[in-house]
Amino acid sequence: LVVATEGFLRPASLRFEYGKQDADAYLDGWFDTGALWREVFGPLEAGGSGRVLPDLWDPVTDRATRTPYHP
Repeated sequence: LVVATEGFLRPASLRFEYGKQDADAYLDGWFDTGALWREVFGPLEAGGSGRVLPDLWDPVTDRATRTPYHP
């Protein structure tokens, strides 16, 4: 299973709130790291469920995905 960080981007309205060139906004706010840990890394830890959600957000359509969990 390969999980790309682009599937955990925040919506464009949040990512570009301070413009597309703001380095601090990119580092601090473009990716939903909480969701990445909750949906990918947490379930893979010892005692985790093992069910991984490979993405939450489609950066092309700027909409939530409906990807099923991967066992």
